[in-house]
Amino acid sequence: MAEAVRLEQVLVNLIQNAQEVLAGHPDPEIRISVQRRGDRIELSVTDNGPGLTPQAWENLFIPFSTSKADGLGLGLVIAQGIARDFGGDLLADPPEPGRGATFRVILQAAA
Repeated sequence: MAEAVRLEQVLVNLIQNAQEVLAGHPDPEIRISVQRRGDRIELSVTDNGPGLTPQAWENLFIPFSTSKADGLGLGLVIAQGIARDFGGDLLADPPEPGRGATFRVILQAAA
């Protein structure tokens, strides 16, 4: 239901973002899970980093909006566009600062 290379781009972006926020963090952890929810597949990438601020969360999918000193602000925008091209979406859970971040890729399940 999805193109492997483009889906890989989405996952690499999410995992790389998680790795970056965990740099220097004691006991870094990235959890990846996949669940079927009816006719949808939900793939989650969760880290135990500092979490998103409410402002960062509001601007996650706005082109050229970034909290990274060397970021372009396009990675999540492109990843969300790919997920939407597959008939799905890319979402971030609402922020709980200090409790990490979770991003969810929602895709149509194969029949």
